[in-house]
Amino acid sequence: MDARKHWIKMTLGALTLAAVVIALPSTAGSAPDVKHPVSTLKEAKTRSDHERLVVYYEVQAKDLEAKAVEHEQMAKVYDSDVYNPVYRKLGYGQHCTRLVSGYRQAAQESTELAKLHRKIADETAK
Repeated sequence: MDARKHWIKMTLGALTLAAVVIALPSTAGSAPDVKHPVSTLKEAKTRSDHERLVVYYEVQAKDLEAKAVEHEQMAKVYDSDVYNPVYRKLGYGQHCTRLVSGYRQAAQESTELAKLHRKIADETAK
């Protein structure tokens, strides 16, 4: 019975995660004009150029944070013996936990780049 309760709890957690992901605003079309960030970086001279980069990096940060949340949930599933004890034995949960850390670090760095380009955009306007 304990395994059944755990399975129900994990299923509800997965459904909650799915609902959150669906409810998040789609970022797919948020920055359509920054398809090639390297080119945009090389050519960025105006306030508008840097504002486009701000949006690009903000979208990247949100996407990376969403991946971190997804992998947190996956780690919980992998670390549970209910589904498949081999997952836990092989360290799949640890793999996901490392990815969470990397995604969160990358999201933080994207946020910092957005702030930098916001500052440059503000200074360009002066």
